[in-house]
Amino acid sequence: MTTPVPQVNNYTVEVKTNPATNQLAVYINNSLECEYLSVNKLETQFVYTLTNPESNWLFLDPVVTHDPKHDISFQFSDANKVVTVIDSDLDTGEDEQNISIVLKVTDGTNSYLSADPQIKNEPQ
Repeated sequence: MTTPVPQVNNYTVEVKTNPATNQLAVYINNSLECEYLSVNKLETQFVYTLTNPESNWLFLDPVVTHDPKHDISFQFSDANKVVTVIDSDLDTGEDEQNISIVLKVTDGTNSYLSADPQIKNEPQ
């Protein structure tokens, strides 16, 4: 039996602040819009890399909801400048179709959440 090749999706993450309002925005692939992500292979990986590595920004544990089988895991690398989110299966039941992952970043003092990218389990 062969091991399936994981599907790897790469995203860049830039954290921007607005000094006039002291608000923060997390841009994923240069957009503030939520992205609807699909899982159609076992062990699908979503790799998020901070594009402003010279700063103090770091990833914290992502916020995962609606994951009844607990098949979402994550790993950090490059001193928490990269987080890899892994969806290990292809469950397609209604409970599995609304898994939500929100990225979380910190500047060492405060933490901030990204917009809510959705993962949909969808076998090919």
